[in-house]
Amino acid sequence: MLEPLVQFVCDTCHQVINAPQEGWFEWCEDEGRKAHSYRILHHRPECRSAPQTPGLHGHRLDQLVGVANMTNLYSLFQMGPANQANNGDIATLRDLDEFTEILRRLTERYYDEARLYWEEAKSNGFFLGSSDASTYQPSTYKKVIESYGAGATGGTICGCADH
Repeated sequence: MLEPLVQFVCDTCHQVINAPQEGWFEWCEDEGRKAHSYRILHHRPECRSAPQTPGLHGHRLDQLVGVANMTNLYSLFQMGPANQANNGDIATLRDLDEFTEILRRLTERYYDEARLYWEEAKSNGFFLGSSDASTYQPSTYKKVIESYGAGATGGTICGCADH
């Protein structure tokens, strides 16, 4: 099991990022300054998008992880009502669902790993009878990992041989 809010799965190589200091958060902005395509990656060049990718932006992962750093994450896309005059200087969100997904990955314990097994758990009826509120709880994420993750199947995270 990954250490919550310390280890993440790289969206490029699918290997474990062992510490937030080794990670990078990137996104793209379209011509209308709408942010999209959020990714968590190793900070190394082979995992990051090509620098010439149109609208590419990035930020150190260690400054965005956990509830204590949520303000840093929010300020990348919304300055807030106290600084509304500056809001035109930054991107806005293209898709709230996509942004919510990255928020969960960066701030909710066990979510980044549990999401790897989410579809299998859904198709097996794991969530039947659960309320929306209970589905999105760290205790549920942990149960998904225990039931469907590498430890449960004897396999590895993401099917990678390095774990």
